[in-house]
Amino acid sequence: MDFYAFAPHSTVPRLERPDSISNADTYIYFPSYMNPVDLVWANAKNQTKADNPVKLTFNHALARFGFDITANNLNDGEFITVQEVKLYGASEWEGVFVMGGYLNLENGEWIVRSQKPISWYYTWTPTGNEVEIEVGKGPQLRLSGEKLDNKNKITNSPNSYIFIIPQLKDQDHDFYLRIKYTVVRPGNSQQPVTVSKKLNPFNFERGKAYDFHLKLSPNPIHSRVTTSAKNWDVDVVNNVPCNQIGR
Repeated sequence: MDFYAFAPHSTVPRLERPDSISNADTYIYFPSYMNPVDLVWANAKNQTKADNPVKLTFNHALARFGFDITANNLNDGEFITVQEVKLYGASEWEGVFVMGGYLNLENGEWIVRSQKPISWYYTWTPTGNEVEIEVGKGPQLRLSGEKLDNKNKITNSPNSYIFIIPQLKDQDHDFYLRIKYTVVRPGNSQQPVTVSKKLNPFNFERGKAYDFHLKLSPNPIHSRVTTSAKNWDVDVVNNVPCNQIGR
């Protein structure tokens, strides 16, 4: 028995073979353009009615991308407001992640669609709507937090993570992050700043949660991006009596 679950509901994911020789009952076609959505899978192999109950551990099939923004080198009375964070490909209007693939429900491995792949760029703003997608544009997502001083931070809103089909962003794939922010000084003097960073090659693995840490400075040459990754644990584990699922 193979299990998969995702939300919100869509009729697009379906059992479908990626090629003529694959088992149609093993693979599910899944497009991650349904963001924000999480996909989990589990299976029970070689179980009989004597194995009771059957333990099903659900695993994340995707990688999760998020970020936080902090500030450094601020003087007394200074603070930073963030207007936009944008993640994009070769240009600011080009997508960054391949978004269609086939998940093998037996082992969690992916076959990523390479023929005319769908891809989006992503924009976070303080007024982003989190889930709705404007026609012709990538998702307009939301920042959480108002302004930065030396003590607090801004993050992507909890409903504004990106869920990514596992894939490598290598030297052949442009991968940029742009931040627009304003440095506000005592007396309400304001300095608009735009910082763009070409990100290093990065491998997004399934079951991992990635946080990009954006540290902003009044002097844009001192702003930087670092990354961290952690295992993305699933908190859904079920014990299913085997006589409910057959042999």
